Amino acid sequence: MNINKITVLLILASFAMILFFIKYETDNENTAIKKHLKIIPSIITKIEPTGYRGGSINLHVKYYLNEIVKEDYFMVPKTNCNVIGRTIPIIIDSTNANNAELLLMPDDFAKFEIAFPDSLFWTINCFKL
Repeated sequence: MNINKITVLLILASFAMILFFIKYETDNENTAIKKHLKIIPSIITKIEPTGYRGGSINLHVKYYLNEIVKEDYFMVPKTNCNVIGRTIPIIIDSTNANNAELLLMPDDFAKFEIAFPDSLFWTINCFKL
């Protein structure tokens, strides 16, 4: 084999390892959330652009965790709906509040094997990709 083929193989192997570790870390975070599951209602307080070109915004939310007010934001698809003041659930690893996800679309609920509630059908029309 010449050096170019070896280099390409090493790059491909490195890339495959990086993808494996990214998938592994994501699976670990979701497993931790599933193990220490806590679903909390949050209120949408603000919308701001992400700064990237494309169809995403940052959705700012406020919620209570152990009687403490927390604020966070999540990148979601753009919306033309007025969603300020609407309630959206957040799923949190109760042992690590930094490990949280917004439950916005049916796929978000499916990741955690939770049924998508009828009360959130409005999100399907408001947050289309």
